[in-house]
Amino acid sequence: MQCRFLRPTIALCVLFGGISQPAQALELRWLQYSPVRYFTDKDWDMMKETARQLLNSGKDGDSATWENPESGNQGSLKALSTIEKGGTTCREAEIANQAGKRSGTSRFTFCRQTDGTWKISR
Repeated sequence: MQCRFLRPTIALCVLFGGISQPAQALELRWLQYSPVRYFTDKDWDMMKETARQLLNSGKDGDSATWENPESGNQGSLKALSTIEKGGTTCREAEIANQAGKRSGTSRFTFCRQTDGTWKISR
């Protein structure tokens, strides 16, 4: 599975791709309440760029924020830990986003690929 640092929504859909349709619907029902559902393309671009910068050069414990004045949506990311996993650098990060009155926080582990991109690890 090749899933570069894309929208967490898409990444999770790919992860659940092998699940039957009814089970998949139940597993992804939480997305209807997620702030990322209301992100604009610019929101996604801002969040991804902030994450890239933090994952590439932030230290454990560092935080970064983004805010789109056009949409009013915003988020923050915090680098939690860095580990070596099978010879690959991986980083756990907490991502908090807000869109309108909806907010949510998730943790993901990202592993650096040979081409320098980050992939969500299972």
